[in-house]
Amino acid sequence: MIILPVFILLMNQSAAAQTPPSGADIEAYRGLFAAAAVNDAGAIRSLLRTGADPNARDAAGRSPLHVAVFASHEEAVRELIRGGADPRAFDNQRYDAITIAAVANDIDMLNLAIGLGGDPGAETSPYQGTALIAAAHLGHVAVVATLIAAGSPLDHVNNLGWTALLEAVILGDGGPDHTEVVGLLVEAGARIDLADRQGKTALQHARERSYRNILEVLQRDSRAPAAKDPGQEFKDCDDCPVMMVMPDGDFEMGSPSSEWRREKDEGPRHRVTIAKPYAIGKFEVTRGQFADFIKQTAFVMSEGCQYWFAIDKKAEKGKARDWRNAGYRQTDTDPVVCVNWEDARAYGAWLSRRTGKPYRLPSEAEWEYAARGGTTTARFWGDNPDVACGYANAHDQFGKLVNEEFPWARHNCDDGYAQTAPVGSFLPNEFGLHDMLGNVWEWVADCWHDTYDGAPTDGGAWQGKANCARRVYRGGSWINLPWIVRSANRSKLKAGLRSYGGGFRLVRALD
Repeated sequence: MIILPVFILLMNQSAAAQTPPSGADIEAYRGLFAAAAVNDAGAIRSLLRTGADPNARDAAGRSPLHVAVFASHEEAVRELIRGGADPRAFDNQRYDAITIAAVANDIDMLNLAIGLGGDPGAETSPYQGTALIAAAHLGHVAVVATLIAAGSPLDHVNNLGWTALLEAVILGDGGPDHTEVVGLLVEAGARIDLADRQGKTALQHARERSYRNILEVLQRDSRAPAAKDPGQEFKDCDDCPVMMVMPDGDFEMGSPSSEWRREKDEGPRHRVTIAKPYAIGKFEVTRGQFADFIKQTAFVMSEGCQYWFAIDKKAEKGKARDWRNAGYRQTDTDPVVCVNWEDARAYGAWLSRRTGKPYRLPSEAEWEYAARGGTTTARFWGDNPDVACGYANAHDQFGKLVNEEFPWARHNCDDGYAQTAPVGSFLPNEFGLHDMLGNVWEWVADCWHDTYDGAPTDGGAWQGKANCARRVYRGGSWINLPWIVRSANRSKLKAGLRSYGGGFRLVRALD
């Protein structure tokens, strides 16, 4: 039995949450509203000739047109639009005529609304979705087919992180109607490889729900597309990390001497050319993904994970802590922590064996290139650390309130998380990557060097004669203060050490 979160249970009623006029509303209506409610086309024409406003609104933001569409009164709709009613108008819940008809499964009204100037691709509803997403959710086959033919965008993502295809699987019942909807979307070209905020594709959701018929439809073409264009997402297996293709390019690695609180190890600043195409994880590797690795390989990890011990005011190793229990609450969609450099490499090697594709830790240059997302500011969102809470999970006002033992400075904002956040909870950078700064530190392949003197300029990992007992750690975490959470900031950690603030993401080489 699948237990759905409360917000999903509410979403199952979201399309029906459109509010048609109540009996009391209709009884109180006058003028065009009253005429629209009873489909009195003659009265509508007469009222419009005497100057009635066809775009007037009731207390719920409904126009006479909305009232007519809710009641499925086609003649009233025609007269109102002829008289100047806006066919694309939204009510207070941001529903338009097309979406009202789509949710009602009123195909005749839908065709009329489209034909009279409605926008089948409009962003509608409190969920910033589309009529197509609403219809896919409800399994309205004819409506979905009509909207696809009218040009409704196939891969629009609503504010829950779902496309029409994802919503048809996640909120559908797996029956014949939703299976046909999935087939229509796939045949029209909806992207099967797109994942939700938890990194799960429609195929994976269908498998979890044992929707066999939908699985058959999706499995016809469930792998990553052959082309690998910059900005493209793909997955090499159903529960593999979502990868994002990076563009080729050059960038200045390190920080300028003028950057606030920069460290000596961030220089000298130098030009790096990323000549070899690669893809990097859109999100940090999650605890759930790492659990799959442990389950399938029986990989053995020693006990212990480093954490901040308030009494002695220093980091100590807690034997009872590990990736399953970091000492604070996590879900399987949070980034895995308490993993050392070798653990991360072992996960990458397993994924390579499983998929036949080359996965590895990023080089430090690849990491910084991806983290900057084409920017030159201290952080990918700009230079101001106090704007961090929209973009990164770092030590902030809420973190200070919960983690009173942390004696260091905080960001002057509140992101709502005191420890790790589920991956993808914050806005991405310009390359579409989430949590490149904050949430958890990320291992990279390079050995530690005290400066960039002699660093490679081709984007490769820097090994050399350096201190390879310590590996580079990048990005900062939920624990860290403002001048740590910067694109150029660097840290080092013993390769065998595990921290409750440290995880990783992977790179996949491209052909």
